This record gives sequence, C-alpha cells and structure tokens, in this order.
Amino acid sequence: MDPKKVVTALLLLFVAGGIAWVGVRASRKAKAPAPQVGVENPSAAPGSVEDRVVVYYFHGRVRCVSCNKIEALAKKTIGEGFASDLKAGRLAQVVVDVDQAGNEHFVKDYALSGSAVVLVDGRAGSGGRWKNLPDVWTLLDDEAAFSKYIRENVSAILAGTTR
Repeated sequence: MDPKKVVTALLLLFVAGGIAWVGVRASRKAKAPAPQVGVENPSAAPGSVEDRVVVYYFHGRVRCVSCNKIEALAKKTIGEGFASDLKAGRLAQVVVDVDQAGNEHFVKDYALSGSAVVLVDGRAGSGGRWKNLPDVWTLLDDEAAFSKYIRENVSAILAGTTR
C-alpha cells in the first residue's frame, strides 16, 4: 500500500473526527439547561444578597467528582446546621455556573480561580464583606472537618466577626 494514501486517509479521518466533535459540542451547548432558580438558587442576579448572608457555590460548565462533592457537602452542612436562618431569610444558598452568560463578573468580583465556596454578607453595615473558603478542597475527604469548617465560617459571618 502506498504510504501517501495511508497518510492521506489518516488525515481525512482526523479532520472528519474533528468536525464531528465540534458538532457534538455545539449541540450539547445548545441543549444546555437554563439556570435553575429555586430554594437553593433564589437568584444569581445582582442585588440577590441584600439583607442576608449568601453561601455561594461557584462552578464552571465542566464539573469533576470533587466539585460535585463539595457542592453536596456544603448544601448538606448549611441545610442541617442553619435551617432556621435559611427559613427566616437571613441566609441563602446560591449555586452559580460562572460559564453561564451574565455570570462572568463573579470571577472578578470574588477572585475565583475555579470552583469555590464563597460567603457574602449583603446586610446593611457589612461593608460588602466576603470570604472565599479555599480549605473545602483540602477537607473534602473528611466530612466532619469539612462541615465544621463551613459551620464555623458561616457562624462567624452571620455574627459579623469575619475578617
């Protein structure tokens, strides 16, 4: 068999595969779900933090097992440890895909470099205080320590003692 024909055939297969891959990505992007708005994500719009503390979980479109676990553990910890604050509206949980149109500003606002849990104090007199909780990554495999870390930081920001 002629080496030129083999190389040409391989290049054609490579180009066809690339075109198919782009088509699949485009169709997935077109089918992407709209942002979920509900109890856990009342609003990702500006002004959603007014008069309450918000526990944000920021992520991108592509999520790994660890990212999903951080979100689940944070939701569980907040739901179990701060049910009365959630019910009273003093605290909210908001999940934000920073790759969704309109959410890009959060990356700059909170100096995000990847998935993160960020506490934002939107109450009057708070001075716009916020805190990124980077240790969620190192505590991921120790649920008790993870929950304690989240609870301590949320309690501190609710009490107005976060630096």
